[in-house]
Amino acid sequence: MNGPRIGLYASQGALMPISDRIAEDKVDLGKFPKSLVDLYTLDGKQYGIPTGPGTYNTIYQAGGQVISEDKKKSGYDDPATIEGLKFWKGLLDAGVSPSIQQMTDNDPIEMFKSGKLAMWYDGSFDAPQYFRTEGLNADVAPLPAGPGGEATIIHGLASVVYAKTPHPEQAWEFLKFLGSETANRIQAESGAVSLHRLQVTVEGQQWKTCVSASSASAFA
Repeated sequence: MNGPRIGLYASQGALMPISDRIAEDKVDLGKFPKSLVDLYTLDGKQYGIPTGPGTYNTIYQAGGQVISEDKKKSGYDDPATIEGLKFWKGLLDAGVSPSIQQMTDNDPIEMFKSGKLAMWYDGSFDAPQYFRTEGLNADVAPLPAGPGGEATIIHGLASVVYAKTPHPEQAWEFLKFLGSETANRIQAESGAVSLHRLQVTVEGQQWKTCVSASSASAFA
């Protein structure tokens, strides 16, 4: 399930809480980024096990925020937030980025792969297609820090269970598997990013092999 939808579905009783099952079966969510685990928590109950990340960063790199911690006030009138958004407009105004029209008419990923873009801001989930593109001489690097320092926010995916499923035990067993090292290893071997901390930091050779031309440590 997509991160922004968790509140809607969980608050309406559509998702099965899994906190008790996590505790009972000693599922270690500490192997995933805490912010991604917290994204799928509502009113103290866990509703999902992470399966994929996403990011939206320059606002926080500038020291701004999208919404206040208490979720009652927009951060879009914060001067730092505005500066974070202006960063992108500045690239357009300076002529160092293709125009909005150009990026609408053409897939920026294909523009990068064909050598029409010198740099491209993307996620590790797209790494396989870059490093399987014949003749593409490319590498990766961590995001630069902004005035507010280094910052990323997580917007990801999680596996969840329908609250009224007639097979809660079987669904839970499959959910546990999807969050296991084994499943993350399978995902890593395909070249897709693995969220499992052990997989990324200790046993990440499967994923690094798929993108062997890259500085895979940038994703660790």
